[in-house]
Amino acid sequence: MTRRALTVKLIEAVTSKGRPQLDHFDGFCPGLSIRVTSAKKKTWNFLFTSPRDGKIARLSLGTYPAIGLDDARQLAQQARRKVQQHKDPRDPDNTPKPKTMAELIEDRLSLTLRDKKRSAERAEWRFKKYVTPFVGKIAVENFRIDPHYNWIVDPLLKAGKIRTAGMVFQDLRALMNFAIQRGVIEYSRLAKVKRPDEAATLTRYLSLDEIAIVWRGLDAALPRAEHTRTILRLCLLTGQRLSEVAGMRREEIDIAGALWTIPAARSKNKHSHQVPLASLALKLVSEALRKSNGDYLFPDRSGEGPTKHTVVDYALSNAQKPREGLPMGKFGIPRWTPHDLRRTVGTQLSKLKIAEQVVIGHVLNHRSVTKASITQQIYDQHDFIDEKRKALQDWDERVVALISLASAMAAAPAIQRQARTA
Repeated sequence: MTRRALTVKLIEAVTSKGRPQLDHFDGFCPGLSIRVTSAKKKTWNFLFTSPRDGKIARLSLGTYPAIGLDDARQLAQQARRKVQQHKDPRDPDNTPKPKTMAELIEDRLSLTLRDKKRSAERAEWRFKKYVTPFVGKIAVENFRIDPHYNWIVDPLLKAGKIRTAGMVFQDLRALMNFAIQRGVIEYSRLAKVKRPDEAATLTRYLSLDEIAIVWRGLDAALPRAEHTRTILRLCLLTGQRLSEVAGMRREEIDIAGALWTIPAARSKNKHSHQVPLASLALKLVSEALRKSNGDYLFPDRSGEGPTKHTVVDYALSNAQKPREGLPMGKFGIPRWTPHDLRRTVGTQLSKLKIAEQVVIGHVLNHRSVTKASITQQIYDQHDFIDEKRKALQDWDERVVALISLASAMAAAPAIQRQARTA
């Protein structure tokens, strides 16, 4: 037997010295040996005192050179730790492997999101695009703000995707809370982290000048995305959610009554909602109906489903990327999202004194406003359809006036040039 530290050179050279087999022990890693047979077969072993009966026992770790010296030492150290824990390393390891972030995400999607919440599709898309590629293989218990959280959020912030960074943060925070409920971790690493878009989350809306810029700029910014352009314009005219507009169906539209009924199944709060269609909105919807051959006004490429909100989000985000000569993107204004159009309608209806708060709440289908009290929930069943129609018609006319004014101002220099050359 030898007691000096084994080396690769020594392992290659050792023999059984004419015996059937001979153990050569590693002086560096106690208990580790390599057994050499007369046939020159070399096998790693770990010798230990069994916690079962106090007798010397042997654990085979594999053959050389399939298992190298460093790997053998690592395996021996793992076995020795088990012995120190009063476990026999020969027994099957029933210790569950640490759950990874990817596994936790799938658990949350399957148990609490898919087929249960309308936001599931968006959350799953964000996880797949922004989270799993960076930290999917990381054990949940090892997830840290630095570097893991920063790996996810920093690229979004650098790209100017502030709103997306905020949504991803919200996804991760909910994921960590889910992990606590499942007993995977005891506390959330994100508990005291501020949402990255906290300052902008509830504030961005389009000014009147920006409304005209956006409306006129959509054709040039999204020249090959007719559905996306119309969807965004209807979001601005009606104040409804992007997914609700994008998923608009033929059966929901009453052209004669100038009314769009969003069924409870497609409404975020699971309550049916009627949206009066004012002049310009009715024109856009009528054109979409005429061009669509199927059930959906804005079908996807397959023609079997509606245009997904993610398609609209991506197209708009791409149009607003800084470019050479266009540091603020194709619109030339601070970044905005489809949801900011909904906030724009609510804000401008109030700011311009077009409608009272309760009417605005009905327009936006915010039950926190429309059904905030027992009286409103039980005893007041007025649907506010006439008030909503007037508010949206007044807003429709204001948008048309803004567009017309912007067009006239843009045309003025050209008319002046023609007059000078006449």
